[in-house]
Amino acid sequence: MADTESLTGRPAPLEKRTIAAGAGPITCHAVGEGPAVILLASVGRGAGDLFALATALSTLGLRAVLPEPRGVNGSTPTPAQTLHDFADDVAAVARTEGGRVIVAGHAYGASVARAFAQRYPDSVRGVALLAIGAPGYPKRLGALIDGLASAAGSEESRRAALLEAFFVSQDRIAPWLVGWHPALIAMQRRAIARLPGREWTGTGNAPVLDLMGAADPFRPEESRDAIAAELGARVTCHLMRDVRHALPDEKPGETAGILARWARSLEA
Repeated sequence: MADTESLTGRPAPLEKRTIAAGAGPITCHAVGEGPAVILLASVGRGAGDLFALATALSTLGLRAVLPEPRGVNGSTPTPAQTLHDFADDVAAVARTEGGRVIVAGHAYGASVARAFAQRYPDSVRGVALLAIGAPGYPKRLGALIDGLASAAGSEESRRAALLEAFFVSQDRIAPWLVGWHPALIAMQRRAIARLPGREWTGTGNAPVLDLMGAADPFRPEESRDAIAAELGARVTCHLMRDVRHALPDEKPGETAGILARWARSLEA
């Protein structure tokens, strides 16, 4: 799996396979044994950002499954028209796991997780929202993402952008200086804009974990109760200290521990 190692600078999961989906094949990685947790990457990013989290989950009795988004690392480049298309891709992955799954999405991936839960409620044991952004977060943050994806600025400016929005410290920044996919970002933005919120924000009927970073500018303090207010008592909220928007990559061990404890509560 040298291709994935070179992309991320981190150990690759133990398995790599191709899954058949309606729009074309999907590259998928997996590690561990136990209840399946499908991990979905953030906007414009590949699954490698979540490899450290996946490895940590595998040590806690969970099987982490990481599909690559369309057009990335071997997954079909077929354009998605709406979030429903991304949800269908997740459903194809879930079917290979032989039962109901937990789906955990990072940032934009959390919106895909919500759409999957709404479209395929019988396939979902739980939905984990990892650093999901608040509706209407500051436009300058979207501009920071565009700047990072264009790679037009200096490394110094990209590091500054990552520290402003994604990371508290520089320890895990290096892989995020690269690995951005502008065409994917454009497709993802179109897909969410074309689907009315009422068709996906309901998030099905499964329990929900809303995991937030206390220093995440995409989720300001006044918005921290928004998911619970929208979805009610099935939401468990957890606030992680000293972490920004790249929460699952900046603190993968802590994220895995919180996610695993919540996952075990679903079995009670």
